[in-house]
Amino acid sequence: MIKKLLWLLFLQGSGILLYGQSYHLKGFVRDLYLNQPIPGAVVRLSERDTVHTDEDGAFDILLRKGREYHLLVTANGYGSKTVTPDPNAIDLTVLLESMNYQLSSIQVRGLYNGESLLHSPGSIGNLVPKDLQRNNLINFSNTFNLITGARMEFRNTSTGARIILRGYGNQNNNTGVGYKAYYNDIPITDADGTTVLDDIDFATLGRVEVFKGPVSSVYGSGIGGVVNLMSEKAPDGTTIRQSFTTGSSGLEREATSIGIGNERDNIMLNYGVQKTDGWRLNDDSRKNFWNINSSIYNNAKSTFTFFAGYAQSLDQIPGQVDSLGLIRYPDTAELTNIRNNSRNELESIRIGLTQEYFFSPRFSNKTTVFVGSQETGQWLSAILTKTDKNILGARTAFNLDVPIGNVASKFTLGTEVIKNVLYQKTYNLTNGVLGTLRTDQELKPMQWNAFGKVELQLAKKTLMVFSAAANFVMYDNIDLIKTGGGYINQTGFKRFTPLVTPRWVINHLISEHVSVYSNYSMGFGQP
Repeated sequence: MIKKLLWLLFLQGSGILLYGQSYHLKGFVRDLYLNQPIPGAVVRLSERDTVHTDEDGAFDILLRKGREYHLLVTANGYGSKTVTPDPNAIDLTVLLESMNYQLSSIQVRGLYNGESLLHSPGSIGNLVPKDLQRNNLINFSNTFNLITGARMEFRNTSTGARIILRGYGNQNNNTGVGYKAYYNDIPITDADGTTVLDDIDFATLGRVEVFKGPVSSVYGSGIGGVVNLMSEKAPDGTTIRQSFTTGSSGLEREATSIGIGNERDNIMLNYGVQKTDGWRLNDDSRKNFWNINSSIYNNAKSTFTFFAGYAQSLDQIPGQVDSLGLIRYPDTAELTNIRNNSRNELESIRIGLTQEYFFSPRFSNKTTVFVGSQETGQWLSAILTKTDKNILGARTAFNLDVPIGNVASKFTLGTEVIKNVLYQKTYNLTNGVLGTLRTDQELKPMQWNAFGKVELQLAKKTLMVFSAAANFVMYDNIDLIKTGGGYINQTGFKRFTPLVTPRWVINHLISEHVSVYSNYSMGFGQP
């Protein structure tokens, strides 16, 4: 009997010992869209058990084995989140979603390394989910134009967009020039410097960043600036969302979204159709699309992101009319456009794969490879243009955070290359009847750049940045029509002299909510 009692006491004591064993849960708090660390985030278990993330977004909290815990994670400028760690896990990644672009504490890409708005030297506009949901995103310009120094205009309901940054970009009515645009880290600015946004469904965006002014030391050409567009992320759990929008002029939109979100995966699938009859003659618009944005967080060191998007659209073009005629007949259209049934047709697909890998908390790499294909047809008042365009390229950057003596410093070294292969034909067009062939060309523009950047924390509140890029641009054109009959064959090859574009900037934090910066930078617009 005594032996049994002693044995039971031993087992009970062993159980208490095992149950009471503690372990360290190590984790990271990062931005949901940028996958960048959020320093100063609060991880709270109780009033007594609270830790803050360090400058790398890392935290270490002591837990007991065998218990279920609920950690409340908060950060200034971000929505709070309660997470329940797996009792068998020894690491944890917590992703927070920014709540308001006006708060200077939220993270931005920071010209690639990632900083808060207050610590990022430059003029940066930011739209986060809360801002995007304020307006009807079918008319995305209403939201985009909240950013000072930036303007978006559309030819019709949702196509023919052009973006103007500090006066650059209004040289063309239908496409963007003078700036660079990225969509989920995929460059959508072609190798010839033009940006076509017709295959982007703006209602499925979750984050927008706009860098105003030349930042070509990191992003290549773009004298006006850079626009980063990011697809929305799935909320926690499994969600299905069905939406229907209707409005005047026959506007109808139906969209379905399926999302899966947890600490290891974030998958968002969108599908939708949209149409409008317009308010003028020859002003119909039809569009259908699907896209998938998937992020796989393998562990604290590695993240894979896959994006694929498809779009098909048809948009009629009413054309230009005299102002007096427009006042008397607001729904009128240009006569030649009506006779030619002027319109834009587009079918496009983009695919991109990104890996971000942290070799250590101080050394990381982010690499994106992408391909795409577009078929477009443009029926205008006198010309039909048919274009088959293929896109391929890659971008990679290494980031290293090491001190130089007593000065904290960060280094970035990378390259980006993009090439287009276009087959383009134009025909005369009269009263809807196809005429003679005007041009038949194979165009192969290509650009690439190599860039480097050094950030020096000269003092606790003073940051200095030196950066530069070497930019290479070339055009290869094969004209398939022979010279004769007044036509001059335009076959040729041109390689421009490499252009080095420097950038120097210093940023000083005056107070908790105010900073000032001085900037010198160089950019260029492609010919």
